[in-house]
Amino acid sequence: MRTRLIAAVIATSIGLAFWWGLTEPLPVPPVILLGVPAAILFCAGIIAGRLGAIASPVALLFSLFIGSIIATQLHQYFRPNSAPVSSFGALLVLQLPDLLIPLGAAVVIGGIGGLIGQRLLPDKSDVPGSRPTNRPLQWRAIECPRIALRERDLDGLEFEIVSRTVPDDDYHGGHFATARVTTVSGGVPLVSDNVVMDLSELKTLSRFVAHAALGSRGERTITLFDDSMTVAIANRDTDSWTVTCRPVPVPPGGATDSAFRQVTFVVSRDVLASVTDQVAEATRALTRLGPLVG
Repeated sequence: MRTRLIAAVIATSIGLAFWWGLTEPLPVPPVILLGVPAAILFCAGIIAGRLGAIASPVALLFSLFIGSIIATQLHQYFRPNSAPVSSFGALLVLQLPDLLIPLGAAVVIGGIGGLIGQRLLPDKSDVPGSRPTNRPLQWRAIECPRIALRERDLDGLEFEIVSRTVPDDDYHGGHFATARVTTVSGGVPLVSDNVVMDLSELKTLSRFVAHAALGSRGERTITLFDDSMTVAIANRDTDSWTVTCRPVPVPPGGATDSAFRQVTFVVSRDVLASVTDQVAEATRALTRLGPLVG
């Protein structure tokens, strides 16, 4: 707010000072001489917001004194013996109590502009913000059904959400969870705990398998677990699909340390349908603690 006040006062003072200084020797009609500054003071109020009633009269006062200096210098450049300029028309005289009327008018004009400016350009402090960066998210353990993209006792991918963030009333960001992820290759499971994921990924996975079940041609790919795994699916025949899970980034050949392993396996239409049902059950369990998206 103080920044807006200072910016309004500086910009308006400079602009009006040159207006007074350059128009003083000219026969400008009073309507134009006072109408243009009134519009500028109104804009100063909009910029300053709720402090517009302060910004406009302060800017007017500064501009009159600076403008008198500019006008005096212009007069004395051509006529060195010219007296200092102490008025701009009959209504603007640089002495008290004559200045009280134009300053009072500036308070009213700036106040009206400030009311409008506060609605058009509200301060950040007046707008509900997101969670401060130094305020941690609250996590809560939760029991969710396991989501298994694999045939029973065969290779594949499955995960179980074990906790999620619980949003406050003033939080408008993303919602996250931690999961226990298992990739099975050659009958050997690799379990990864505390894998972070965005809860919106559940909806992405559900749409992904539903689209594949419709018999779409070509390979489709999504990313899961905060972009740390890609899952690609391609139609194999009328009732089976080939699924390939890859860690991101893919580890070099011979590497033994990776959160996930690359695995390729085949699933049936029944597996795709069961994934959709499992995601729906997990979603119902998760929404008891809050929404899945901000």
